[in-house]
Amino acid sequence: MPTPTPEQPRLGQTTFKCQDLAALGRLASGLADALRKTLATGFGARIYLSGELGAGKTTLCQFLINRLCGVDKAPSPSYSLVNPYPIPGHSGLGLLHLDCYRLQGAGDLASLGVDGLDAPEAVLVVEWPERALDALPQADLWIHLRITARELEAPRELTVSTYSRQGEQLLRLAGPVC
Repeated sequence: MPTPTPEQPRLGQTTFKCQDLAALGRLASGLADALRKTLATGFGARIYLSGELGAGKTTLCQFLINRLCGVDKAPSPSYSLVNPYPIPGHSGLGLLHLDCYRLQGAGDLASLGVDGLDAPEAVLVVEWPERALDALPQADLWIHLRITARELEAPRELTVSTYSRQGEQLLRLAGPVC
């Protein structure tokens, strides 16, 4: 798994096995519930997702956006790079879904002039963060997905790392993972 910047030490790490896509949906539901609680206190989160193509990053994002924002089928921001979503009952910036796959480095992201990436009350979910890590705020939670077989409903291994007290709280409030 790519590691964040050296000035951001990992506080904790654990590995889970999600048996199917429904388990990713349950993880997203737990994270959405946890985010609602932290948003009520004025704090959002930075959640980074890494893993090979087809590991389930976009699927996990779509589940989270559905559970937190009420959007049925959120499109991948592969070409738009960032998609914003309002969060019902939250007056802040909402959720920003960023996909860095097509970026060649931090300079590409900086040149886009995307606002709100470091807004403390926003939820930032980033796919392929390692491609623009120097332009991103520090992660609270980093989930690395690894597919364990080559089939749609294959189990996934998730390595979840926390890089802040906020990340630890999110993981704890999310409840059982997978």
